[in-house]
Amino acid sequence: MKNAWENIRKIIIILLLPCLLFAGCNTNKIVNVYYPDGENIKSIPITVESVTPEEAIKQLKEFNVIQGAISVNRFENKDGEIQLDLSQDFCDYLTFADAQKQVYSVQCLANTFLKTFEAESITITCNGKPLLTNYYNFSGKIAFAESVVVQTPEPTPEPTPTPTLAPTATATSTATKKPATPTPKPTPFYTPDRDDKTKKYVAITFDDGPHAVYTRKIVDKAKEYSTGVTFFVVGNRVNDALGAEIKYAVDNGCEVEVHGYTHTKYYNKCTDAEFDYELSKTAEVIERYTGKKPTMMRPIGGAINSTRVARSPYSVILWNVDSNDWKYKKAGQANVDTIVNNVMSTVSDGSIILMHEIYENSYQAFCIIMERLYAQGYEVVTVSELLGANNVKPATKYYSAK
Repeated sequence: MKNAWENIRKIIIILLLPCLLFAGCNTNKIVNVYYPDGENIKSIPITVESVTPEEAIKQLKEFNVIQGAISVNRFENKDGEIQLDLSQDFCDYLTFADAQKQVYSVQCLANTFLKTFEAESITITCNGKPLLTNYYNFSGKIAFAESVVVQTPEPTPEPTPTPTLAPTATATSTATKKPATPTPKPTPFYTPDRDDKTKKYVAITFDDGPHAVYTRKIVDKAKEYSTGVTFFVVGNRVNDALGAEIKYAVDNGCEVEVHGYTHTKYYNKCTDAEFDYELSKTAEVIERYTGKKPTMMRPIGGAINSTRVARSPYSVILWNVDSNDWKYKKAGQANVDTIVNNVMSTVSDGSIILMHEIYENSYQAFCIIMERLYAQGYEVVTVSELLGANNVKPATKYYSAK
């Protein structure tokens, strides 16, 4: 018996030894997510199955710090200094955000990685290139900061302002360090009645329809405000009955555009043939039932790479405000209120808002959002009105109109 217990003890020690020797055996498994709340930065610990750079990016998306198909190319944490290389989507996303959004997004991302992976500084690149935007140069080391100071950019490109990120990581002005390749600027912002400077404009978009009930309800609610919304539909869901619903939407001032035919292909991973098929088949369905050719598309899950953007026969429409309504589809006013807050806490002039038309909670939240937007001086328009019809053209990508 004594020998049996001794053997058991040895087995236990062998099993526990890796955890005792290596810091990688993390029993807490916490990602410390930092997110903007008004002019402040707040944090929340999120319990995850595995603490990885990919998980940190996922959680930042969950809290609307960043959106789209942003992914991690390379991550290294050596001697307390993180080297983080992200996909080009991150730089593209920042370019279409205003100055404050750019600074807060970068600092919150930096804080999240620094606290989660216990480092002192982080350098962020995109596809191996320095992180440069139309306003700022974020190519230096960034340290942790509880708050940031945003200098409002001048309307002229010189001098470019420098945001204060952290004492040891203040971004360098692009006026003093000219990038080798100029960063492209977003397409100019245009909306109807733009001469009225008191108005703020946003576009509300709905994915994954059409729906036998909610498509028409959404259109009718928009009509109450004498406006329209933009639907990105799934082609193989459209039969004759639902074809009548998207025709009703178009006939009443809304837009019906391309999402995908099967909703099973991600445009950053599929073949060229699959990409072309998903878009062309959906476009055929839209034109058959509405009589109008689509001019815009939204990639499934926001996943698309630069090669596919360049190949797209449509303008690629992403978003900068995510309602996350699909997470809160279970019946209940609390879930509806959460969807509303997800939008109203992050919306700004020029925003493109992402929702889905296939849930009851989404429709209920949409009704409240419309009321609150107009009460706060916003006006809802379609995506093409927000961007300006002349700016809706193939191989262009938008997260917002600013």
